[in-house]
Amino acid sequence: MVTNLNKDIVLFNGNEMGNNSYLIVNDDNCVVIDPSWYVDEIDQYVQKHNLKLVGIVLTHAHYDHVGECDFLLNKYNTSLYVYSKEREVLETHHMASWFKKEGFKAPQNIKYFDELNLSINNIELKIIPTPGHTCGGICTQYKDYLFTGDTIFSDGVGRMDLPTGNARQLLMSLQLIKKMDKNLLILPGHGKNAITLEEVTKTNQYLRH
Repeated sequence: MVTNLNKDIVLFNGNEMGNNSYLIVNDDNCVVIDPSWYVDEIDQYVQKHNLKLVGIVLTHAHYDHVGECDFLLNKYNTSLYVYSKEREVLETHHMASWFKKEGFKAPQNIKYFDELNLSINNIELKIIPTPGHTCGGICTQYKDYLFTGDTIFSDGVGRMDLPTGNARQLLMSLQLIKKMDKNLLILPGHGKNAITLEEVTKTNQYLRH
């Protein structure tokens, strides 16, 4: 399913895992956040609207967020942007076997980054390291939107017991998010999306303390 949240953000969702993928659009350029299994739908949207796909950004490197991105990377001759501390997850702890995908290998055209301000053509992103679900998980802010991946959902948080996960780190990351602008729209990797941080702090038990 494809939904235009507004002129800047397109949502792709509807698979059995409840994954959310997003397209940030600025003029004719666009960036994908966590392509998941929607690469065909994303490709069709980009072509239909005559956009230039200039990059793919991962909130974290579990297979259900990255698994089929090679198609987009190769077709559009673009790069996969991954926070440097997430390299171990992408190369070793991607969890592909959980999804019965054996032999998964990390894409070739990866740009590992350490910067907390990431500029991809004319799309400016603020990177907030939020380890806990994975060791190098991030939230990505664009304007008034916060892409939270599996760090936080509308009514819960990502698992803390998977490889490189850490409950203490996740709780610290949640406290960091809690202090951000309450008007930010939360766009998580799964489930209900486009709700304000203020709403999330009321409905999510992990942010009530």
